[in-house]
Amino acid sequence: CINLAHEQLQHFFNKHTFQMELEEYAKEGIDGRTIAFTDNGPLLSMFLDRPVGILTLLDEECTFPKATDATFVEKLDGHFKDHAFYKVVVRSLGHPAFTIVHFPGEVVYNGTNFLEKNRDNLSGDIVEVLQASQMDIVQDMFYGEITSTGHIAIRKREERAKTHRGKDVEPTAQSSEMVNKANRKAPSLSAQFKNSLTDLVEKMTSCYPHFIRCIKPNLTQQPNNFVDAFVKVQLGYTGVLEATRIRQEG
Repeated sequence: CINLAHEQLQHFFNKHTFQMELEEYAKEGIDGRTIAFTDNGPLLSMFLDRPVGILTLLDEECTFPKATDATFVEKLDGHFKDHAFYKVVVRSLGHPAFTIVHFPGEVVYNGTNFLEKNRDNLSGDIVEVLQASQMDIVQDMFYGEITSTGHIAIRKREERAKTHRGKDVEPTAQSSEMVNKANRKAPSLSAQFKNSLTDLVEKMTSCYPHFIRCIKPNLTQQPNNFVDAFVKVQLGYTGVLEATRIRQEG
């Protein structure tokens, strides 16, 4: 998830730095057709598209009772084996695996427990026990519902209480069962992440962005010690070198 978030932020950076720079060239009559930049849009589409995207296929695979992490990776290999940003792991690693060509470089993903983590379910019995907790904060949390972006919409005790003619009414077995089911039917982890990412981009797009890149000078946290090769790699995969090149060419 964190790598996909970085890709989305890099795409946002590309759009507001490179694409807007080229638009400025066009306004000033500068020929920018020979200027090119790395577009990671196809990689984002590979993850986020419907009906055939990595996250959508993960959700789909979670609905099949006999699905395994291996069948999920096999499905990815079948759909994306010819994709420029995807590589099939040919040599067995002892576990299901696949490779994504991210903006900074290639990353090999271990597919073990992908399905279980994506379901992210709590047992109904556990939810009931925690809803009956003597601690108000625990009760409030587990009577709440998980939103589409993965946040907990807490229903406080006073909001949950029902009254009849001024007197508190205990929740019925049916209402308790509905609350329990609501917790078990929370959106999958990938769906929560996708919605949260969309929400983040919408908020950033509505503002005028300023970009700050944090560069580590070395791996030992020493002052006044700049390791040139280490710094150059970071300037490369954060897009700073590419931004500098485009401005030089313009």
